Amino acid sequence: MPIATFQWRGVYSAVNFYDQLKYAVPPQERPNVAAIHYESPGFVDLLLVSAVAVIVRGLVKDIAGSLTDMNAAYNHIVSDLQRRKLLRLDVRKKEIELSQAQLPLIEDQAEVAA
Repeated sequence: MPIATFQWRGVYSAVNFYDQLKYAVPPQERPNVAAIHYESPGFVDLLLVSAVAVIVRGLVKDIAGSLTDMNAAYNHIVSDLQRRKLLRLDVRKKEIELSQAQLPLIEDQAEVAA
């Protein structure tokens, strides 16, 4: 799956993203765990090719940055819609549509009661 078309849908998506990233790196260039220390403060020693690590770090930073940019753009659009009161217009329109949909039911009930 190309990273550019990856859909983000929670933690499971992050796991899938890192799996895809793992398989994008040739096996001989993937990091190997040299040691793990669980006590506090714990750490993991990795053996890896630094040039590959720099490339992967750049990919992860670019993707994380683009998510931040997309979130900022979304927030800007929504706040602008709120400022212009355009979101309220849609709510009012839905209320009117609901009222109009209820009108035949009200008329039928009035006829039955009469």
